[in-house]
Amino acid sequence: MTTQTAPSRRFKIPFKLKALTTAGIAAYGCYHFRYNPLPDVIALVKYAVDRDGALLSDLSAPAPVQAEPQIKYVTNETVRYIVDFDGIAIDRVLPKGVVQTLEGDFKGLSCLVKNAYHEARGQSAAEQAAVTITAINRKHSGEFASDLCGVVYQKNERTCEFSWTCDGLSDAIRDRQAFEDVFNTVVATLNGDYPTVDAGQTFFCNRSKSKCEFHERELIKLGKICVERIGGSEFCRTVSAHDFYTSL
Repeated sequence: MTTQTAPSRRFKIPFKLKALTTAGIAAYGCYHFRYNPLPDVIALVKYAVDRDGALLSDLSAPAPVQAEPQIKYVTNETVRYIVDFDGIAIDRVLPKGVVQTLEGDFKGLSCLVKNAYHEARGQSAAEQAAVTITAINRKHSGEFASDLCGVVYQKNERTCEFSWTCDGLSDAIRDRQAFEDVFNTVVATLNGDYPTVDAGQTFFCNRSKSKCEFHERELIKLGKICVERIGGSEFCRTVSAHDFYTSL
């Protein structure tokens, strides 16, 4: 006689209990956000929410494929840059200074523009320029990715270096005029039109989105200080909503 083994049962959480648990997690996330920076809240919710219905982007996901711009040389030192950003067609001649700064990384211009748009649209041109220079300084620092798109979409052990790239929200360009204004500012920055906002910064904190006091303490641990270069001295600075930091 064959002995039959009873099938093992897998405990399943009732739907109502699961819904209440998820609601509790969301409520705790809102409470947590009052006292902690957004990356910590994202990490908390990302860990707790059921993976099949995850609300946030997976940190292991690859960076999105960037539109490949068409490059046509007008002269030996200027190029015609043609690219489509979510239906917004850009066709501009880039001056010599921009071509030299990009060092052939024309796709990187697309990433810089998107980054400035999502991080600082609606802010002053100087602030958008400072955000752009932060990414450029990272590329040359040796501490981050060696190309501009790599810098913008770089991830760390907890979250993304630029929060908009993995906050779970749509990255679609919805404000055409704001985007074109940002594009013009980024091009002007690459052309050297905003030298006063470059203090060698490689970090910044947006006070309209984060609790910068926490970030400042963390950056101090990493040997970073809030800076502005005036003559040979360095001072703590705020450009509108953003604070910018550099290495000691």
